[in-house]
Amino acid sequence: MPRPTDDPASPPVLVGSSLGPESDDVVRSGLAIARDAACQLVLLHVLEPQGEVATGLLDFSMVRDGLMAASREQLAAQLRRLGALSADVAALAVELPPVDAALLAAADRWRPRLIVVGANRDSSPSLRLGPVATRLLRRSRWPLWLVKSPIAAAPCICVLQGEERGERERLLTLAREAACPVLIVPSGASVIPVSSAAVKAEKRRESG
Repeated sequence: MPRPTDDPASPPVLVGSSLGPESDDVVRSGLAIARDAACQLVLLHVLEPQGEVATGLLDFSMVRDGLMAASREQLAAQLRRLGALSADVAALAVELPPVDAALLAAADRWRPRLIVVGANRDSSPSLRLGPVATRLLRRSRWPLWLVKSPIAAAPCICVLQGEERGERERLLTLAREAACPVLIVPSGASVIPVSSAAVKAEKRRESG
């Protein structure tokens, strides 16, 4: 496994991908943020077997290794599809579930600039950020960039995790209604500016 960067001035951007087209905007956002900050990205997929039988198959090394190898190939294909260059990428990683624990463990290894994940649920108010994003919001000591597809023209809304609860919920509600990215900064974390304009420019560059 590649070693975390030793350059504290250029931490990577850690991006979570589900491998499906629904995660393209998440990866596109991470790529744009990394390029805008002159750093690289670490693209991570966590295996998510459906059902107890499929989960049990991960105990067999042959099955587990095969799934991980296939997932790495899919991560590489997704990056190629989105126009990423080899110089943009610090590492591709595939981990075992649960998703939030795998993301946090990867963040502890890589010490990222921020974590970029999707927030695409629209079922009930408690799930609008998505269950993984909600757990990360509670536990992460790293800034989170939550992407709600499709990428909106609205600027990012910055929310401090230490905000008074009512104010934090108000800001999250505004972000959901505007379908814009949310940057959630834990108490004591350093805020490294990121540009929503860079994300929009990346999407225009890719389509043009």
